[in-house]
Amino acid sequence: MDSTTVGFVADIVDAPSKAYESRKKQVLDGLRDAKDTSVLIYKEAGVVVDNAITWVNDHLLNSDDEGIIPKALQYGSDEYKIVLDSYIDNVIQYGTEDERTMYTRYRDKIIGIEEKFLILGDRGSWDDEGRIIEDIPWHNQRDNGLEKSYGIKGSYMCQSSVLANLFEGSGIEIPGSDTQPENRLLKILVDDAKKPASDAYKQQIAYYKTVVKEITGNDSNIIINHVDYRQTWNDNSTKEIINSGRPVAVGSKTTESGHVLTLIGYDKTGWIVNDSYGNKNLNYSKSKIDSYGYNGHNGSAVHYNYGQYDIQKKWRAYMKD
Repeated sequence: MDSTTVGFVADIVDAPSKAYESRKKQVLDGLRDAKDTSVLIYKEAGVVVDNAITWVNDHLLNSDDEGIIPKALQYGSDEYKIVLDSYIDNVIQYGTEDERTMYTRYRDKIIGIEEKFLILGDRGSWDDEGRIIEDIPWHNQRDNGLEKSYGIKGSYMCQSSVLANLFEGSGIEIPGSDTQPENRLLKILVDDAKKPASDAYKQQIAYYKTVVKEITGNDSNIIINHVDYRQTWNDNSTKEIINSGRPVAVGSKTTESGHVLTLIGYDKTGWIVNDSYGNKNLNYSKSKIDSYGYNGHNGSAVHYNYGQYDIQKKWRAYMKD
C-alpha cells in the first residue's frame, strides 16, 4: 500500500448503511490481527511507511462505547477492497508458509476476515459462500522419519497427520518433544498406551479413541460418525462443525486403498482440505504444478469438489465442542 493510498483511505467519510455492519466487523477482526504482527507497510519505493500497528490505529480505528470501530470501511466499497487486498498481500508476503499458501490459493475469493476464519464469496456480488478455518497447519505425511524406530512409512501416516489437525483445531496441546505433532501422536500410541504402531493405520477408530483418551482423559472427547454405526449425516451438518471452528476428519478415495483428509473449509463448489499426501488434483505428482505454482506434493488448503473422491461418504470425526 503506497502513501497515496494510505491518505486516501484515511480521509474517507464514514457513511455506511446498517446492512454492511456485520461485514465491516469481519474485515476489522482481520485488521486487529494485523495490529499484533510486525508486518510492515511499504511505499512503492520500498521505504517503510509505518508498521501495521500504528497505521491501523491512526487511520482505521476509533474507540466508542461499543468498542473499536473502523473510521471508514463500507463493505464492498473501493476503500474496503483496498484495505482488504493490502492485508491479504501483506500476509502473502510476510506470513507463515501455511498462511501464504492459503491466501494465495483463495486470494480472489476472500471477501472478509473474522477472528478464526477467512470468509469466501463472490467479489462481484460480495455474497458469503463459505469459509476457511485459519491456523490449521498442513502436515506432510511423507517426512515423518519414524520408519526405522516404529516401522511406519510416511505413506501410512495420514491418520496421524489428520488427528493432529483435530487437536490443533481444538487448541489441545499434543505432549512430547518431537517437532512433528503427528510423530508425537504415534509415540503416545506406542510408548504410553502400549499399543502396536500398526494401529495407527489398521485400527483407525481405536487409534483415535486411544490417543484422545491418553491426552484428554476421556475418549468421548472425539466424536466419530460411521456408516457401520447406521449413522447418517450430510454436507450441511459438516459445514456447521466447520463454522464452529473445528476441522473435520473424513475418509476418501483419493487413493485406491483409501485416504484420510482434514476438512478445514468450504465454498460454493467444494471442500477446502488439508491433504497430507499432496494434491490429488495433480495426481500427487511432484512434477505437476498448479496455477498457483505449487506441485502435487503440496496438499495445503487444496480444493476438492463436492461429490468428488467419496469424501466423508463412510465416516467423519471431529472433537467435541
